[in-house]
Amino acid sequence: MIEMIHIRLKTRKISELGGIAGKAPVMAAFFMIILLGTVALPLTNGFVGEFLLLLGLFSYQPWVAAIAGITIVMTAVYLLKMNQRVMFGKPMESLAEFSDLSTREILVLSPLVVMIFWIGIYPVTFLQIAEPALLKILGN
Repeated sequence: MIEMIHIRLKTRKISELGGIAGKAPVMAAFFMIILLGTVALPLTNGFVGEFLLLLGLFSYQPWVAAIAGITIVMTAVYLLKMNQRVMFGKPMESLAEFSDLSTREILVLSPLVVMIFWIGIYPVTFLQIAEPALLKILGN
């Protein structure tokens, strides 16, 4: 997503971005869905991985799991603030020629969004693939 923004605005600096959602609501929606997967919102791909990681870590060392949980929350706060600034912040002057996602870009991002929700809602599909290798590693 940042590459799509960079192509349009020639910058990747958060301080130089703002107001994109007003000119490109479809881009803002895709950006938010991908971001929510990154911050591990329930029903997204990131939640499954982080939950399993924290569950395993908690059974090993609860205090390490607590530190990991704090870093997850801090990451979520950072990313949500970044989204607010980039998508909904003060609009930049260079947005005059900014365009929303093209059909090709939507076609590229749509399978990613489907996978974000598929893995989050029904992770068994992918966990079954990994299970034999994990059982072998664990010696079970």
